Amino acid sequence: MASLPQAIEAAALWLAEREGVTLKTIGQVVTRYNDQLTNAVYDVWNGHSAAVDLRRAHKAMLKDFAPRVYEEGMREGGIDEIDEEDQEALDEAVGDWLGSQFDHVNQFARDVDDAKKNKDGRPVILDRVSMWVDSLRSLGDLGRAYALKNEKGQWKFGATEQHCETCLKLSKMKPHRVSWFVERGYIPRQNGSDTLECGGWKCDCSIVNKRGDQLL
Repeated sequence: MASLPQAIEAAALWLAEREGVTLKTIGQVVTRYNDQLTNAVYDVWNGHSAAVDLRRAHKAMLKDFAPRVYEEGMREGGIDEIDEEDQEALDEAVGDWLGSQFDHVNQFARDVDDAKKNKDGRPVILDRVSMWVDSLRSLGDLGRAYALKNEKGQWKFGATEQHCETCLKLSKMKPHRVSWFVERGYIPRQNGSDTLECGGWKCDCSIVNKRGDQLL
């Protein structure tokens, strides 16, 4: 079941499309991806498509949504017009991200197909859909971080009860520019992080400015 914020995002996106208005935010791009990937998974389970169709469709989704979500992140960060330097940064970030995601598309399609007969495995598949969605959202956050790279921020604990040693160390450090955190891989809530001891899987931390506004 979708959370209230997700439901609001989905409702706003549906209303905008009905009225012929294009809404562009990280959340709305991510919501559209979530809907399309979830529908593609159920198409396999309902016998409307095969694993090979899901694999092709999923790769097409990633290629489509990745540059869009990064660009919207840039815009949310305050970049109104993307210049040549910004475009190069976008292309590099999106290329790196797509390379890391494509490695898992084939296996995901096979596992979805396996769950067609094993219904007990379907909740795990839907959890993995959420992980794909979270990864796309993180890419959008990186676009926003690029735009805010020169702003100074402080690592702030989230609502999780236990924090890893990396997050604990970062929370005690003095403020740094957003670019300092990104260049070192200290990116909160990034699933599969190699630099956070928690792996980012259940991380709820953030980087905020002195006013408490979330930067990353």
